[in-house]
Amino acid sequence: METASAEEQQFDKKLEIANKAKETYSQLYKELVDNLSLEHLDDIVNILKADNVAFNKETLLANVKENLLKDVVTSMDKSWTNCNIGVNIATLEIMKDRFQNHQETNWRPTGKSVDEQTLPIRVQKLDAQCKYLQRQVDFQNAKLEELLHQNTIYRNDVEQVKVQRSFIREHMHRGTAELENLKTEYKDIILQILNED
Repeated sequence: METASAEEQQFDKKLEIANKAKETYSQLYKELVDNLSLEHLDDIVNILKADNVAFNKETLLANVKENLLKDVVTSMDKSWTNCNIGVNIATLEIMKDRFQNHQETNWRPTGKSVDEQTLPIRVQKLDAQCKYLQRQVDFQNAKLEELLHQNTIYRNDVEQVKVQRSFIREHMHRGTAELENLKTEYKDIILQILNED
């Protein structure tokens, strides 16, 4: 039977550290879920009440806690496995130990500072953000132009209605004046006819 090499033993020890970290995270999630109270479920309770669903608050809280904890732990386990988090933590711990006495500050091959080295990436990100914001501004300007065009049409319609209303009012005044004149004329004619009799 082969014995594990010193490196394998060191890796196994670091893997234990990673597994303890996982247990710690699981415990923290459990405590977080345990701290849930009925006040945290007010929105759910209001929805159930609005839909006239019969429920027991304590049972609801217990079910939410149980399902939430199960989902969080399942998700964490899946991430832990799929992303090799335990192996990565163990590897980082080994590297930390290996390079703990490394005093050289300029460890990058380029010799640039972090800001200098990441500048192109940050500029690309800012450029992408600017392009996105410009597209948003262009979209908003197009909408604004469309609304301004509609507003102009509506204003023209309102002006036409005002002109028509003014025209109709003028005709009504003329018609009323003519009617009054006709009334006066007919009244005079009727009086003349009556006087002749």
